[in-house]
Amino acid sequence: MNKNFLEHYMNIKPETPEQKYLFLTDNQELAFSIIAAGHRAIALLDHADGFYNPETFAAYMTGITCTGTYQMDYFYVPACSTKKCNDFLEDFFQKNYLHYRKGWMIFKNKEYLEKLEYQQELKTLLSDYIQRFEGRPANSPDLSRFHRYNEQGKRIGVFDMEIVDYLIQTISFFMLGNTPYLYELGCYHEDRGGIRLKSHIQKLIFRDCIKATTIQSIYNLLISQPQVQKNFSNLNNQPAHWINFQNGYFDVIEWKMLEHDAKYLIINQIPFSFYPEQAEAALAGGQTIQKYLDFSLPDKTDQQTFWQYLGYCMTTDTRFQKFLMIKGRGGTGKSVIISLAQ
Repeated sequence: MNKNFLEHYMNIKPETPEQKYLFLTDNQELAFSIIAAGHRAIALLDHADGFYNPETFAAYMTGITCTGTYQMDYFYVPACSTKKCNDFLEDFFQKNYLHYRKGWMIFKNKEYLEKLEYQQELKTLLSDYIQRFEGRPANSPDLSRFHRYNEQGKRIGVFDMEIVDYLIQTISFFMLGNTPYLYELGCYHEDRGGIRLKSHIQKLIFRDCIKATTIQSIYNLLISQPQVQKNFSNLNNQPAHWINFQNGYFDVIEWKMLEHDAKYLIINQIPFSFYPEQAEAALAGGQTIQKYLDFSLPDKTDQQTFWQYLGYCMTTDTRFQKFLMIKGRGGTGKSVIISLAQ
């Protein structure tokens, strides 16, 4: 299957800086997590059907040279767990005049990033890595406006409130108690310790003025502003019949997708994309799940009830005031069906 990913990439022109970077790892779960985070990745595995290993990957790349693919449009990032693998790939890219970036340090001692619960940290890590090479966006502000100067024109400090006002105007975030939440791709994510928010502050300060105390002082001022304070009753204020997917809001009544909007303060999101026009085709798949349901819930009416309740759980609508009780002998799949719902 992973071979198809690579062949697909080579035939699709990357349109954004993020799409230009192709991460190469020897961890299958990590590769899929990178893809789920909106980036491109290939898992190079030895002795695995459907996957390239470093040698067969190099052979494939050599074979498509000058055949009309977009091979030369990518930056390849060897990020494997072994130095031998990374050195082999870097040597191959260098000899074949392919663009590459050293990536051995990205996931060093961070194997936990393959888990879904660390998806936000993974997104931030990859975005920061790419920005190191791509530079700041063209619409970045003039940092001089945030700094104080003496009569000789030397920087002597920063305007704390100027930075605070700018971030409130340009960054979608709010405070829930002492915890900041930042908006990204249709959902607000918890920013533990304010790490990402402090990163935004640091980017607005010239290097010679960056101090831990300065950043902390601006952060404390920022999160204390009344307009950023929210409570639980303000959250998830979208219409109750909308479901938040990665590619937009799905209106279950109108049966159509709508664009994300930060104003709804949504902190929950189904971590997949949904395409209403493909719903019927999707029902033809899922043989593994259907086989399980036929064993654990053989009654078709019970299966339909389960699917309806699962859809009900995806919305914030509680008008029906129903709960679902799962009853059965041990070993009949009750825990599996709960895991499936989660």
